[in-house]
Amino acid sequence: MFAHFPQPQLAGPEYPATIGILRPALHTILAEASREAGVSIRLGLSVADITQDANAVEVEFTDGTRGRYDLVVGADGIYSHVRELILGKSIQPRYVGQIVWRANLERPPDVTSISMWYGPSNKAGLSPFSQQGMYLFLTQNVPTPTRPEQEQLPALLREQLAEYQGLVGEVRERITDPRQINYRPIESMLLPSPWYKGRYCS
Repeated sequence: MFAHFPQPQLAGPEYPATIGILRPALHTILAEASREAGVSIRLGLSVADITQDANAVEVEFTDGTRGRYDLVVGADGIYSHVRELILGKSIQPRYVGQIVWRANLERPPDVTSISMWYGPSNKAGLSPFSQQGMYLFLTQNVPTPTRPEQEQLPALLREQLAEYQGLVGEVRERITDPRQINYRPIESMLLPSPWYKGRYCS
């Protein structure tokens, strides 16, 4: 059975509705846009502590410097240090029972949009991110997350893809380099209200 889900091109007809992007490329775009906007960016340090009064938030950084700000927003990932400083250590991510695999590969010409296939035991898909590249993804049900050795990842991913034919089957044997593969557990977190305290939030 085939299904097609139309996606509105919200940015305009000349732009795709969705597109994959590699994290280094996204980081470059965001860093360049931030600098053009005049944002001060400091690298190589993190937040050591935060306190607030009625007028501002005071931040102590890991290099010993301090600063006062109107607002502090923690956007530092699912294991956010800022969130821990604000809300404590009791709120932790929860493993949802699935592992996601991603492998960067050369893009065949007929891979022009994100596509997904449901197999007997897992879900696979292909997502282009440039004229030359795409990533293959696979969602696997795993009751307890494991951490295979990096060298084992190509063979393990090909094994999980053995039930697929078509495009997925065609690209499966190209998965040979462990450096191509990203293997991560899927974790979830819903913050209870309030997810902020005064002038800082996470």
